[in-house]
Amino acid sequence: MYMVNKGRISVTEFVEDRLESVGKTQRQVAEEAGFDYPNVVSMMKQGKMKVPLNRIRGLAKALEADPVQLLRLVLEDHYPELWESVWEITQGGA
Repeated sequence: MYMVNKGRISVTEFVEDRLESVGKTQRQVAEEAGFDYPNVVSMMKQGKMKVPLNRIRGLAKALEADPVQLLRLVLEDHYPELWESVWEITQGGA
């Protein structure tokens, strides 16, 4: 059974950290990721909005981040039961 690592970074921390690291504005990241409104990046950073699963690749590219890492964080934070199933299947435990 998969156990959540409580010492890991959250999606909100990840987005905030990557924004600072890449030196882009929220508007730039939103545009590069394909969002219509720049405030969605702020909302994700504040935890007021989930990262849409269909935007993970674009957001990761805009943040110059690993899309697999971002996907994992999103699943762990927002869809823990789904992540547990994915983890068990990929680890050969299912």
